[in-house]
Amino acid sequence: MADITTDIAGWSGTEGSNQPAGTTAVGTGLDDNLRAIQAAVVLALSSKGSDIASATTTDLTATDGLFHDITGTTTIAGFGSVRAGIWKVLQFDGALSITYNATSMILPGDVSITTVAGDVGIFVSEGSGSWRCVAFVGQSIHGKAAKFGGNLVVSGTGPHAIGETTYDYIRMALGGNFTSGGANTQASGWWDFGTITGFAGDIIMNGTRHATVLTTASAQTMTTMAQLWVNEPNITLTGGSTLTNAATVYIFDAPTEGTNNYALWVDSGESRFDGVVSVDDVTDSTSGTTGSIHTDGGIGAAKAIFGRNVAATGTF
Repeated sequence: MADITTDIAGWSGTEGSNQPAGTTAVGTGLDDNLRAIQAAVVLALSSKGSDIASATTTDLTATDGLFHDITGTTTIAGFGSVRAGIWKVLQFDGALSITYNATSMILPGDVSITTVAGDVGIFVSEGSGSWRCVAFVGQSIHGKAAKFGGNLVVSGTGPHAIGETTYDYIRMALGGNFTSGGANTQASGWWDFGTITGFAGDIIMNGTRHATVLTTASAQTMTTMAQLWVNEPNITLTGGSTLTNAATVYIFDAPTEGTNNYALWVDSGESRFDGVVSVDDVTDSTSGTTGSIHTDGGIGAAKAIFGRNVAATGTF
C-alpha cells in the first residue's frame, strides 16, 4: 500500500511537507509509492479526465486529469479552490456563459465569455478559488471587446482593417455597420476623446495627416492627388425622417482663446471653390477688417459682382 497522497494537487513544493513522513517505515511499500507517484504525474499532466458537468461552481479539483470536456449549459462563476499553479485544459461541448470576475474569474479582455461548442480554454489556478484564463481558442472569443492596459503597438505596415476585410490598396480600412445605442444625441463613426498636452514650444495638433505620397516608377497621367479626400456622406432617410441641413464637412465653431481665432485657416496656397459659396452672416462691414468677408488683399472677379448697400472706402 502506498504511503503518499495520490493527488498531485495535494503535494507540496516543500520537501518536508510531503509524504511519507520521516518516521514512516517504507519497507516493501516502496514499489507502491513509486507507482503512485507515476500515476499521479500522468493523471495531472498528460491524461484526459472524465467529463465535468457545468455548474455555478464547476469544481475542477474533484476530478483527476489535465483535459476535460465541460458539458451542459449552466452559467459558470467559479472553478473551485485548489493551490496556485494547478492548470486545466477545458473543451466546452455547448453554449454556456463564463462570468468574468476581476478576482476569481479573470478572462481575456476583462469580459464574460459565451462559449460555442468546440471552444477550448486553458485555466490556471491562482489559489483561494481564483482562476485565470491564459488562452482561449474558438469562435466565442471573436467579436468580444479587447482591452489593453498598456500601449498598443502594431509593427506591421498594412493592409489593416477594423470591422472590414483588408484591401491591397488601402492601408487602414474601417468598415462594418454600427448602430448607436442612443446614449447621446449624436452618433459618430469616429470620435477623438482625450486631452493633448504639448511640450514647451510645441505647435499642438489634435490630428495630423503628414504622409508622403509617391507615384509609381513608370510615367503616368494623374488627374487629382490629395492629402485628405472626403466624399459626401451618402445619407439614406428612412421611416419618414426629414433632414434640414447636410454637409460633407461641418465645423461646429471656432476657438476663442487666441488673439486671432479661425474656424478654418488656409495658411498658404490658392484655395479653389468650384461650386457656390454662401455666407449666411448678415454683419455689416464698417471697416476693412469687419463684416462677413474681409481680405488683406484685393478681390478679382472674372464675372459681374452684384452688391446691395455697397460701401467702399477705396476703389471698388
